[in-house]
Amino acid sequence: MNRKGSRERIASYIYHQGVTSKQEISRELAISMPTVLQCVRTLVEDGIAEEAGEYHSTGGRKAKQIAICRNYHYAVGADITENHQCLLLMDGRGQKQAVRRIRRPFTGDEAYWDGLAEEIAGLLADESVDGQRLLGVGISLPCIVDQKRQMILRSHVLRMEQVDLAPAAARIPWPVRFWNDANSAAYGELHGEERDAVYLSLSNTVGGAIYREGAICMGDHFRAGEFGHMVLVPEGKNCYCGKDGCMDAYCSVRALCGTEADQPEEFLGRLKAGDPRAAEDWENYLYYLALAVTNLRMAYDCDIVLGGYLGSCLEEYREQLTEKMCRWNRFDQDASYLRFGKRGKEAAAMGTARQLMEDFWENF
Repeated sequence: MNRKGSRERIASYIYHQGVTSKQEISRELAISMPTVLQCVRTLVEDGIAEEAGEYHSTGGRKAKQIAICRNYHYAVGADITENHQCLLLMDGRGQKQAVRRIRRPFTGDEAYWDGLAEEIAGLLADESVDGQRLLGVGISLPCIVDQKRQMILRSHVLRMEQVDLAPAAARIPWPVRFWNDANSAAYGELHGEERDAVYLSLSNTVGGAIYREGAICMGDHFRAGEFGHMVLVPEGKNCYCGKDGCMDAYCSVRALCGTEADQPEEFLGRLKAGDPRAAEDWENYLYYLALAVTNLRMAYDCDIVLGGYLGSCLEEYREQLTEKMCRWNRFDQDASYLRFGKRGKEAAAMGTARQLMEDFWENF
């Protein structure tokens, strides 16, 4: 392999490891130490990598830690919902540098996208980031997205269908890519894991994604993981999609909190305070959520991760939820397959920024 190829492999390895050493690079990539030394030296000279400290000594000379420069480049993830924008700035090491959440009802007109561009520019200015170092902006939307054609195929939440996103991208002065919100959130939560998982997003609406072999399964029509519109209760409550009995009508934050859909913490506060109405609503909610989780476990036989606004708050209620799941699941001895998201309202923005970074290093 020529030196240029080695340099690219080494840079990508450093990024994915976070911090590493020249000795580890040589061993793991099977590249000779002289080549590693030369490549790392040029990466440092070019402002791509830097020394980031020292490892503890094991008796000899301390090995230097090597990492990607935080300011080498950046990515912005923007999660668009019906009423909010969540912006996340990711640095060159793939770590969150800043996050900003703005209340702004979605309109989809030119003024809306101009406003988003202004918010991104303001975030960069506040963090003293040179806009020329921004790889791009990844935007997640609550809709079915055709990424190749940059089109919204359908969004019940945003009340849009067959919408060309190219005019929106043109209002933002950086490269732009669009993703589905649940797929983005799953990627933000699960990227880098080796275990397959199903991600169930419990936010104002219910979404989902299938994470298999390190990637998100899209499906033939970009609809894989649309668990919110699987029928949970035949002839049940009306869903905003027009069907009756969808999972969304029983397991979304709106189904639990009503008008407080953006603030599930308020509902959980009343629950902890002993509000009897909240306790009754909670029991009903967990009943249907347990049924939904068990159905997904039976279908996919892998870990189930609860994410979204509410899913990331549910870990302290694991015992209560798993007790109800036992009624439906007679195959598993325990519920160790059930996991909870950690990124909350930042997950989708994190996922889109992460995807931009991964695409960059894949083509570095």
